[in-house]
Amino acid sequence: MAYPRIADSNLKLRLQLAAAGAGIALALMFIAVKFQSRDYLSSRPSQKLAGRHYARMWFDSENRLVGASRQGSNLAVERWNSGSLDWSRQFRLTGIDNSTSDVRWAMDSALESLAWTAGTTLYVQPANSSQPAAKIELPQDRTVLALTVASDGSAAVAFSDGSLMQWSTATGAPEGSRQLDLKRAEQGVAEGDYLALASADENRLLLYHFTDQNTWMVVAESAVPYPPYRLVLPAPGQVAAFAAGGIRIEGVTRNSPGPLTSVAAHFSDIIAAGDFDNVFVLADDGDSYPLADARPESTIAASEAQLAISAPDGTVLLDLGKEVRVTAAGRKLTYASVGLLALSGLLACSGFLGRGMQFSTKALQPKVDAPVSLPDPPEQLVEGVASGRAVLWAGAGLSAQAGYPTRSAFIASVLQAASIDVWVPSARLQKYAAMVSHGDGEAALSDLVASASSAVRSQLIAHFKSIYFRFAVPSRSHRLLARMPFVSAVTTNYERLLEAMPQPWASIPVTLDFAPRKAAEPSCLVRLFGDLSDRSALLSRTEFEAAAARGAFMPTLRQMLATQSVMFVGCSLEGLITDLAKIGVPDKRERTHFAVAGVSSPAWKKQAEELSERYGIRVLACGAEQIPGALPVFLEKLAAALDRLRGSEPEGETTEAIKR
Repeated sequence: MAYPRIADSNLKLRLQLAAAGAGIALALMFIAVKFQSRDYLSSRPSQKLAGRHYARMWFDSENRLVGASRQGSNLAVERWNSGSLDWSRQFRLTGIDNSTSDVRWAMDSALESLAWTAGTTLYVQPANSSQPAAKIELPQDRTVLALTVASDGSAAVAFSDGSLMQWSTATGAPEGSRQLDLKRAEQGVAEGDYLALASADENRLLLYHFTDQNTWMVVAESAVPYPPYRLVLPAPGQVAAFAAGGIRIEGVTRNSPGPLTSVAAHFSDIIAAGDFDNVFVLADDGDSYPLADARPESTIAASEAQLAISAPDGTVLLDLGKEVRVTAAGRKLTYASVGLLALSGLLACSGFLGRGMQFSTKALQPKVDAPVSLPDPPEQLVEGVASGRAVLWAGAGLSAQAGYPTRSAFIASVLQAASIDVWVPSARLQKYAAMVSHGDGEAALSDLVASASSAVRSQLIAHFKSIYFRFAVPSRSHRLLARMPFVSAVTTNYERLLEAMPQPWASIPVTLDFAPRKAAEPSCLVRLFGDLSDRSALLSRTEFEAAAARGAFMPTLRQMLATQSVMFVGCSLEGLITDLAKIGVPDKRERTHFAVAGVSSPAWKKQAEELSERYGIRVLACGAEQIPGALPVFLEKLAAALDRLRGSEPEGETTEAIKR
């Protein structure tokens, strides 16, 4: 007797459901790892300064920790260099005793000048002088809101009526006064060359910067936070407020575990200590996490590379680093994917799912035959820059030197935001994810921007701003480029580090819509993708191509490329080929161009040949993994060669080379 075969339709359905569940789980895992991962700060103990407890700390321009503590009229200031105490002074603050309230004191970053207030009296003196402090009577009908010692050595006092007065700390002589842009202010905070004032009556929070022209210029304005709040300056050029629930910065409140007592900025992150255990990072995406052990109400300070934490039992220095981790949203996706995988395994258990499913793996990337370091600057490049007729062309690789994302990482962050905020349907997001995985991120971004509604475009611009309008310290590469006599500059970047350069062109930013009055090219900074402050900013390469076809500045840009030597820094070779083709660079050239680039494509030599043949660009390349360290070394050699050619002593590489 023949037995009928058991129908396997249920098994087939079970396998199909298991396969679908596993596919969804893998898609969620891919999104979590690819689009919900980012750099997290990490810390490692470096040194412990036992017995040192500071109420105020900061790092100077040479990354040396400065700590200060005050008891009554006695102020102690110490500076540490590589774990050794290299400067220490004790000051007696005249007019102050243990009963004096509302004491304000300030020093300049070089520790050369000291100022303090006691009641309605201001005292100033050079820090290294044994002479008594100069005594200055302040207007008694005004309330002092903020005190600072500016970079020119003057003590600046801001008052509640919106006025500001300055005196020399060396002599006590007045150095002028002015009425700021507020008629009345309730709060003020100052540090170095920055001053912030808040007026509830006018609903204005203004941040001022003391410029090289000895004037106080407004560099940022926003609405006043809801009371109660307390103004703070987490970093130069950045104003925030301690508010209920955390710290309010750039119109957004970043929640903290409890009331805050001390904060410091590290690029876009806020490092915070307060009435809670540990030091936390309050990230700009709302994902807060502990960074280091600390007692409640500790004092902190941060530089690009180090974190200092001070408490009654001593001060600890920690080295800061980065590690890639999945965000909170990514962890939720990961948990969901693990659950789906487990369910899929149960469904497929009887159907030998492991044999029935096949997963494709990404092919290994072919090895890139690229140098591990950049060559020495060619003599022709040195002479071209020294002539004062060279143009700097900056790409995303230069921004990355200052902590901004590379182009591919930025596109991934945009798609991550699109996923979280549901800017596009999930099916289209999966399509974009596939495009990114195949190296076609620019096309994915262009499609997203082209299909964006007016509301989504506004959200896109806000996301772009959150990344590129944050405070960043000029990198070593930026400081070296600031020493070079470029006649103009061109950038594909959105950030504003080039606008802080000391060259004349930095103060004249233009876009492709700019129509020069004269035929000859102006000395200016050409922002190829526009300014994010303007809604007409270009958000993708497709929009750039359309703008390049009609831009009033394009003839002038082509003339610059035809008649002047251009140094491309931080541009990918494939990106250069694409952009220059759209710009329409003329074949006839008077000068050779140079591109300093990190390469990761096996076709880079072919791309370099194409750039040389079509545009006269000589490529100076090394591997993409080596370019972060190789670029500043190359620029330092170039700067030194320029100094020798000019017959001058090498200039010190300091942040003062860039205006702040």
